Amino acid sequence: MARTLPSLMSPCDFYISGMKRPLGYFEATTVTADMKMVHFTFTSTATSGCARALYSFLTLDGAGGEGESVRGRTAVTAAVAGGVHGGHFGLEIGTGGSIAGLGVGLRATFMVPNSAMTGGSVYGGMSELFAEGSSSDISGTTAHAIHCFGLAGESTGRAKAQNVFAFTNLTTGTGATDMLNTAADADASTDGLRVIINGTPYWILLSSVAPS
Repeated sequence: MARTLPSLMSPCDFYISGMKRPLGYFEATTVTADMKMVHFTFTSTATSGCARALYSFLTLDGAGGEGESVRGRTAVTAAVAGGVHGGHFGLEIGTGGSIAGLGVGLRATFMVPNSAMTGGSVYGGMSELFAEGSSSDISGTTAHAIHCFGLAGESTGRAKAQNVFAFTNLTTGTGATDMLNTAADADASTDGLRVIINGTPYWILLSSVAPS
């Protein structure tokens, strides 16, 4: 994909080839609570098009390399009692606001090219627990899971939510590779996937044999 350079110049408009050092570097420490190290506030009054507060575009043009357009890291070096996130995204509806189309708090997209792919393991999104070494032991935590689906907020408002998962455009049929197999039989389950619902363990029944 071609890189689109901005048509409007600004005091922070940098472009350089073969960069050796970062064009912008910030480092600071603070003891002030609720401090926003770098704060951006933008407002768009456009009635069409897509406004983006921040846009990052990384092109990997070297065979054998790897990369990330954005990488967020949070390191805990003290006994932190509050919530800690490597990255936190949210979508809010303000007074007078509404959404007629798609609205999600965080959207992950893997763009499948218009050609046949070979090799590699690809996913639209991924959550993982990563063990740093052989002494890593998460079993002593109050609760843990590879991914947590939470229903939060005020109790009356929470009670109006109805669905845990939503699947769209799934392939449906009776074959072993169909996403939704209509020939599945709960009595044929051979395994159980342990999950935690409201603090109580449950097992989602699975079958290692494809329905026929």
